[in-house]
Amino acid sequence: MTKDQESSISKAAYGGCGCLLLLMGIGVISAIALPSFLNTTHRPRISEAKQYVSSMNKAQQALFIEKSAFGTSVDALGIGIKTETTN
Repeated sequence: MTKDQESSISKAAYGGCGCLLLLMGIGVISAIALPSFLNTTHRPRISEAKQYVSSMNKAQQALFIEKSAFGTSVDALGIGIKTETTN
């Protein structure tokens, strides 16, 4: 083998290693970023739940101030929110 052939073989071996490192890097970055993309589907559900709980808390506070008792159901609070939603 000549020196040119040996150097081209060694360069090819290192080039393959570079590709492998690049693929591993992309894998690590996507593993870090993927959970944040998956979490975006739950945001409307969480937002709706927070709004409903906040409304019920405020209604309970108002009811307790007026009647010195807590409501036992959502209908008793009189805030007009649905007990069943699509989320």
